[in-house]
Formats: sequence, structure tokens, C-alpha cells
Amino acid sequence: MVKGLTTTDAMWPGIRTAFGWVHQAARLLENDDEVSGNEIRRRLEELLAEMTDDQTTVGTLQPAVAHFLKVSASYWPGLFHCYDGTGLPRTNNDLEQYFGSARYHQRRASGRIRATAATVVRGSVRVLAATASRLTLFREYDLWHPNLERWTTLRRSLALRQEARRQQGRFRKTPLPTWLHSNPPYSSGVCRPRKKVAEGERTEGSGAGRLAGGGGDGPARGSGLLG
Repeated sequence: MVKGLTTTDAMWPGIRTAFGWVHQAARLLENDDEVSGNEIRRRLEELLAEMTDDQTTVGTLQPAVAHFLKVSASYWPGLFHCYDGTGLPRTNNDLEQYFGSARYHQRRASGRIRATAATVVRGSVRVLAATASRLTLFREYDLWHPNLERWTTLRRSLALRQEARRQQGRFRKTPLPTWLHSNPPYSSGVCRPRKKVAEGERTEGSGAGRLAGGGGDGPARGSGLLG
């Protein structure tokens, strides 16, 4: 024990620092004080700024701290909505039950074990709508989208996914286009298969036979080529 502690003695200051940062971030995201999402964002920004400035002091744990900063930046846009939305799950584990419930109801309605093509194409809209409708009763005027540009972009992306799915279905039914069946690649003179020649004609008319003084008019042509 003493030997192990002596060998790793230089690593412990960096471990204590990194350990304190990670647990401080966990306590901030737990939000025991029940502050707003903007306040948590401000506190976490200060902590990440401190980690960025002092990450060189943790020694061999510097790559781990850099990875923590990178992952935090990727999660940042959707990290604080749960603190301002009532009933919104805070973690992926809590949110998974809503998607599992959507799969369960789909199996009950369609009798299919696997997800249907409609879920793959329009799941980003249907699953969220099914989840939200369980929590809130929406009326006709609630379905109006406040941002027409975002609504148009969403509809366009769904149309592109639907078209890609439609093309995949057509390819499975007809792997090759109809015009390729009616006009094979060798229908033109350039790609037409060579006509099979009899063995004797091929030997008599070959260039090697002519140069070597083969049968027919080979000697005359061979002498002319060789001078």
C-alpha cells in the first residue's frame, strides 16, 4: 500500500482537481436549489471556463478534461430545457420510457413487432406528438405553428425522407430501370459482342500467321512488312 501511494503520489493533485470539477458539474445539473435554467447555464459556464483555463494542471487527466468539455459543448443546446419545462424528463433514462410506450402502442395497433416504415420516416414528428398528447390536451388552435419557416423546413425534410423511402421500395420491386431491359448495353455497335470465328479462319487471318509466313497471302504481306 505504501509503495503504491508513493509511486502515484504525483498524480493525486490532478485527480483531486478533476474529481472536484466533475462532481461540481453533477451537483449543478441536479439542481437541488431549484433555480431556473438560465441560472444553471450561467453557473455551468463559469465552471467550464475554469476547467478550460486550468486543464493543464491535471497532468495525465488533461485529455479526459478536454473530452468532458467537448461533450458538454455538444449537449449544450438542449441541456437546460428540462429545468423550465414542467414534467419534462431530465435524463435520457427517464425519457426512454416515453419512446418505449410509443413502440408498445404501435405494436398493439398494428400487430407488428418491428417499427413500421412510417415510424422510420416520420418518427421525429409522430413520437413527439404521441408523447405530448399524453401530457396535454391539444385543441384545434393549439396545432397552429408559430414559426411558418420552421414548419416549412420540417415538412420539406419529411418529404425528402418519404421520397427516399419510396425510391427504395421501387428499386426492390424493379432493380433495373425498364429502359435498361428494352435497350441492353450491347445494342450499340460499340458494345456489340464479337462474332465467333472458326478456328481455321482465325489462324489463317491472324497477324502472327501473316508475319511468320503462314498460309494464304501471308508471305507477301509478311515480306512487305519486314522489308
